[in-house]
Amino acid sequence: MKVVEKSSVLVLAVVLFSGVAAAEVPELSVSPSNVTESLPAHQVQELEFEFVNEHQDKKIYNVSLEDQPYLNWSENRFHINASQSRTVEAEFYTETPTRVNDSFSVPYYYNQTEGNNTGITFDKNFYPELSFQLSTFYEETNVSLDVFKQNFTLELGESESSVFEVRNDGNETGFNVSYDAEDIRFDPGSDFNLTRDDSRLVKFNVSIPKPSENPTNATNRTYTRTVQVSGENFETRSFSVSVFVPFREYDEVERQEDIVEYLQEIQSFCAQEENQDLPICGGEVVRYQNRTEFINNTPVYQANFTEAERDALIQYANASTEKYSDILERIRLQQNTIRTEQEETRTAIGSNLSQVANATQRNTEAIERLAGQIEQELQEDQREQENRRTFNTILLILFVLLGMAFGGVKMFKIWMEASRDRRM
Repeated sequence: MKVVEKSSVLVLAVVLFSGVAAAEVPELSVSPSNVTESLPAHQVQELEFEFVNEHQDKKIYNVSLEDQPYLNWSENRFHINASQSRTVEAEFYTETPTRVNDSFSVPYYYNQTEGNNTGITFDKNFYPELSFQLSTFYEETNVSLDVFKQNFTLELGESESSVFEVRNDGNETGFNVSYDAEDIRFDPGSDFNLTRDDSRLVKFNVSIPKPSENPTNATNRTYTRTVQVSGENFETRSFSVSVFVPFREYDEVERQEDIVEYLQEIQSFCAQEENQDLPICGGEVVRYQNRTEFINNTPVYQANFTEAERDALIQYANASTEKYSDILERIRLQQNTIRTEQEETRTAIGSNLSQVANATQRNTEAIERLAGQIEQELQEDQREQENRRTFNTILLILFVLLGMAFGGVKMFKIWMEASRDRRM
């Protein structure tokens, strides 16, 4: 608000004295008027400027300095007496390395007197120019590396992790620290700043990808990968990672793994209730290896493949880009057509089948009646045999009892005769 009020007063003064002839204008000079330097970025730099009133009698008013995105003045408005100077400081700063090519005028006012009239006025033609042609840079620092593990033994496609430390040993901040390497991923990501005496642990994961063609030829080899750590203001550092890939015959193994994966797809397919009655979901499963070996049945799905079907599985696993479910959908449509024809055939002979079924039912009933009669006769024979056995047992017991009685009588007679003989 104060700036607006002063401007209003000054404009009014100019209007009041517009009819007065312009008097001698005091000159304002600036040193340096053209700043051409190369300065460090990300650091505040102090600059000094000297403003001089070159007139011996007149005072200069309201020297105005506006802040810039890269420049902040210690004073934005001041006066200078006749033949005097004023030193003003400015803070120069850029966040990142950049180039500044800029210029602007420094406005001021002065007192003019013409006859009995006195007033404050200005003349743009006398405004001094300030120009800046500056470039900024990051000051150099030093970075060192320390790796915890850098030798690995891995199969193709397998991965393992390690850690390295990046440390700032210099006197300045390291800017935009980044790292890069083939077949290596980093965590956390790069592009960060590292202040002096600071360090950061970086996890890296190494994996040699399996080539799509002739993967066996990529085994029994040692791969060397170079990790490079670079930044804006330090020399690039690097270290090597060694990965030994042992020999492996991928042609057969890969085919086996693909077939297992394919059969797992069949397993998932056959686990669905609507598919469990399909021929592909019953029988024995050949999981892998040669054409004659059968591996144990699985509880979820079973399939009995012919040699031709096994060859087709191998070909499908190695070459086909279609899903098994898509192929089977076409087969299912064909099977539905066959089922429709079979249903029509069954309908055509349904009456004959019904007659056969009725005749069969009558024969079954006659057989059941005959079986009942036979069963009854068998039961009667069993009861008769049981009665005979009981009667024979009773006769045997009576015979034994009678024999014992007869023997007892005979012994009694002998005893009686012996008793008479003794009395005589």
